[in-house]
Amino acid sequence: MIAIQKVHSFKTAFDYNHKKTELLDPKEQAEVLAHNFLKYDRSDIMADVELLRQLKPNVKNDGYHVALSFAKEDVLDNKRIVSIAKDYMQGMGFDPDANYFALWRHNDGEDHEHVHVHLLLTRIGFNEGKAIVVSDSNNYKHSEALCRRIEQKYGLAVVRSSDEAQDRAPNKDELEMVQRTGKPSDRMLMQEKVKLALNQSDSVASFIRKCQELGVYLLFNQSTTTDRISGITYVMDNGFMAKGQKLGNMYKWNNISNRIQYEQSTDSKAIYEANSRTRVRFADLLSKGDERHQKRDDGSWERTKDHHAESTDYSRGDQRIERNGDEPEPSGNTSGTFGNEERISEDEKANRDQFLDVAGAAISNISGFVGGASAYDIDDDELKRKRRRKR
Repeated sequence: MIAIQKVHSFKTAFDYNHKKTELLDPKEQAEVLAHNFLKYDRSDIMADVELLRQLKPNVKNDGYHVALSFAKEDVLDNKRIVSIAKDYMQGMGFDPDANYFALWRHNDGEDHEHVHVHLLLTRIGFNEGKAIVVSDSNNYKHSEALCRRIEQKYGLAVVRSSDEAQDRAPNKDELEMVQRTGKPSDRMLMQEKVKLALNQSDSVASFIRKCQELGVYLLFNQSTTTDRISGITYVMDNGFMAKGQKLGNMYKWNNISNRIQYEQSTDSKAIYEANSRTRVRFADLLSKGDERHQKRDDGSWERTKDHHAESTDYSRGDQRIERNGDEPEPSGNTSGTFGNEERISEDEKANRDQFLDVAGAAISNISGFVGGASAYDIDDDELKRKRRRKR
């Protein structure tokens, strides 16, 4: 089960789902499965929700909106779906006796074989004579663990958690490229190089050295006042650049530092020198904004919003969350938007096994390319396309 969350306006989310119930095409029409209002009437529902808003006028994002998507092999009737949704809402801290909710089954996905429902709840509730607000703190981890418990309870197909999904799988474009050219993408090549360096390293210094030997330069997000590391970016000889989370959980700094012997007091110098080499080597690239840095309040360096938006393709586990208004933006990239542009996809369906099947004999092991040829030789077609687009 995949849960894609968004904390935003209850009214906006309700109207999005409600409009789908009014569509004439039965293949596109949404179905109301459950709710706890006196009756399913938009005017009455909006009036009830407005009364709650008046109790907590400072809560801007009063709606908790989650899309639950199930695997093709999950056989679920409406009664079972309602039961799962109620378990989910209660597991996330909502009380059907205190918080309003509505549940819709959608039939407009790309693959109609996949069950896809939307659950909308009011974050503001009323219990024992007082207004309460359900917190959205730590929603990501909470929801992920809850999904695993629900899968086990109802015998659903198991989705790997984000902690288990160490390698981010190739996407559709990358698979097509491998099938067409027999060559891995820059990102796939970088994954293999960094993985090889990590497997051959037992310290930060050796990891930095091994990566450079394979043509991958490291840029640590290192505080200039405390030397604390809060992230890592990889840059290949050809200028391809990716944050650790774009490659997968294995490549994030927290996991890297757990795999090798890292001591801030002894490794800060090696990290500082690695940063200096990377900035000198790729000065032109970084100055153009592909990896522009600005100083933060804590003295560390961070990338500008433009690059952040471009390179933070979230290494997804089983769900994502979006926030706006008065609530802080999460660190990962958010996807799976709701509204007219809604597109709910499966959880990166392409995995390493599929990649190998598609690539066939042309590329049975990406690791064979590592160290045997330059990134330019391996991915020349892709580089040419990139240059043409830049012109």
